[in-house]
Amino acid sequence: MAARPIWRGQIRLALVSIPVELYSATKSGAAIQFHQVHEPTGKRIKYEKVVPGVGPVDRDEIVKGYEVSKGHYVLLDPEEIESVKLESRKTVDLVEFVDMRDIDPMYYDKPYFVVPADDLAEEAYVVIRDALKDSKNAYLWKFNRRRLEAEEIRDSLLAVSGNLDPAPGGEPPFAPEMSWRYTQHQPFIANEKDFATNKRSVYLMQQRIRRQPFLDLFDGADPNSVSGVRPLTTTALQALYTMNDPFFHEQADALAVRVGLAYGSDAERLNYAFRLLYGRTPSQEELRDARQFLSAAHASLSATAVADDRKNREALASLMRVLLSSSEFFTLD
Repeated sequence: MAARPIWRGQIRLALVSIPVELYSATKSGAAIQFHQVHEPTGKRIKYEKVVPGVGPVDRDEIVKGYEVSKGHYVLLDPEEIESVKLESRKTVDLVEFVDMRDIDPMYYDKPYFVVPADDLAEEAYVVIRDALKDSKNAYLWKFNRRRLEAEEIRDSLLAVSGNLDPAPGGEPPFAPEMSWRYTQHQPFIANEKDFATNKRSVYLMQQRIRRQPFLDLFDGADPNSVSGVRPLTTTALQALYTMNDPFFHEQADALAVRVGLAYGSDAERLNYAFRLLYGRTPSQEELRDARQFLSAAHASLSATAVADDRKNREALASLMRVLLSSSEFFTLD
């Protein structure tokens, strides 16, 4: 049997009203109903409306009343009851959107769903439905975009440049233990250059009293405390890092060499770079902008002392720094 709507009305957003029908999203099939039956005759028991001391009464003699005290009632006729009913326009006005956390869980006790009442209402209904989409992904219907964590950013830079060493970490280059002369007032403070490595970030040497600079810049965990949730910051220092840090420049230069040796034309190199960094091919607008960037870089380098055989490499490395510092490279969508 086709479901029947439990309510018909309109959803109104500004000047747009859409006829809709409301249905219950669940139906209980476990309830079993029984009737009272007279066993000797097998007939169903019926109830009569009676008045004490009077007996059975007819339906047209029954009115509604409000008990003001024990056994005393104020009688109301149908016209009086109708006059005090609240006006119902059967219209739901969309006034504002609220966060899911602001909705009391008691309202989730029984779910319902709304559908357009007819074909004419469907087009406008779709517009409002799309406006009501779960933009905060509370129902986990898609993967939330997130920025890569500090270790993932460093490993990605090394991977796309071709400099990542996939071998296990091995033993760190500590001095022999018998030569240690560390005390409370003269603790061990490592020189980052002595422990530099192109292995995965999980193998980086980290001290409790001095945070690793790269991981610290991109919100890595503090080794001196428990980090239940890592903070997520976007700072000017992070942008300046991509512009000035030698490690970042080294990876951009290595990526330029990798891309430059792989293909001979700018279009092929750009396609390859976009696939490496973003997992996609560039749009026509991106290709045009990248070519214009390379032309401007070549023009800028022509007035410098950079050797002619390095100008193409420097121009391409400059473009790779731009691509590596983009939000698309730093995020996972």
